[in-house]
Amino acid sequence: VTIAHLLLGNSTLELITLSSANLPVQVLRGSTGVASLDMSGEPLSVTDAVTIAHLLLGNSTLQTITLSASVRSSRGTRSPCVPLRSVVSLPVQELKDGTQPLHLACDDLTDEGAVLVAHLIKGNAVVPTITLSSSPLPVQRLKGQRHASSEISLVGEDITSTDALVIGHLLQDNTTVQAVKLSHFSLPVQELTTGALDDVWTFSKKGLMHTDVVLIASLLHTNSASHLRALVLHGNRIGDVGAAAIAKGLESNGGLNLRVLDISGSMFHHGNIGNVGAAAIGRALASRGALKLEDLNLNRNTVGNKGATAIAKGLSSAKGSNLRRLSLSENSIGYVGVEAIDKALGTNMALELQWLDLRRNRFKIINPVLSVDDRTTGLQVPIRSVLSLN
Repeated sequence: VTIAHLLLGNSTLELITLSSANLPVQVLRGSTGVASLDMSGEPLSVTDAVTIAHLLLGNSTLQTITLSASVRSSRGTRSPCVPLRSVVSLPVQELKDGTQPLHLACDDLTDEGAVLVAHLIKGNAVVPTITLSSSPLPVQRLKGQRHASSEISLVGEDITSTDALVIGHLLQDNTTVQAVKLSHFSLPVQELTTGALDDVWTFSKKGLMHTDVVLIASLLHTNSASHLRALVLHGNRIGDVGAAAIAKGLESNGGLNLRVLDISGSMFHHGNIGNVGAAAIGRALASRGALKLEDLNLNRNTVGNKGATAIAKGLSSAKGSNLRRLSLSENSIGYVGVEAIDKALGTNMALELQWLDLRRNRFKIINPVLSVDDRTTGLQVPIRSVLSLN
């Protein structure tokens, strides 16, 4: 946001790259009079999306901005009957200044697209609702501007992960709404956004659905989450979608000081994290927002060999990581996944992992909980030395 405000006063800079996307500053500011902008070829980050939204707030000429579409719907799957769209076009002026209910039918927005929509519509003090998939979201109520109430209940609505992400970003500056109910649990959003929950967010076994988790994860994008030390979501239906949202939160906020992340599943494996969610977490391990993480708990999920291999890849590239404990018990991991982790620990010699839990997976193990000695003493114990390879 600070960068965006600085750019608003800059009439000469043509391009800026904040992550890996090139942002056309003057076009976004409206200095060129361009009516449509195609950014579908740019790999936008959440930071890019927020910056674009703030630059567009003073732009009265740009009518549409085109972004890449998500390869999956916001429900996590895509019906084979629905043709894949490669791009999504957003009506900029309607989002900013529209007065009528908006129906975008954008079930295939990427997370970055959803963030852009949320931040564009934040400045709209009139539009009553926005419908991204099938359920209208009460924009002004979520912003705390109209018919303010202490709790907003959307139980019974067909809320998707994209809806949840937009809801989370609309709530970030809200000082009126105390709680939001997407499923049967009431999320204390005001306590989360103001830091009233101190440095630990604990929602163990609350029956949270993946949409609840996406909303919580959306708050990791903000500076208010910088105080957070532990996020405990044990025993909920996080799923791949929820895990990916948490990963995106880690990647988008380099100022996070998170030390403990517990996203362990339930013994019944309903709505647990699979290899797709594990891959997202693995990619996030090398990001600035995850480097201070000391304890990662993924017990009782279904990450399998693919997920374990993806986590291993993240471990091998997580230079400067403070990770000390990694828990992967009851995850249907076989020798392929275990050997990938072993190789990753050998590749990243700076990683001082002290505790690795691999119990109840698909291989024989001699020592169910492996303690890896400090590598600086030369007493490293390779994982394969405690496995039965018979």
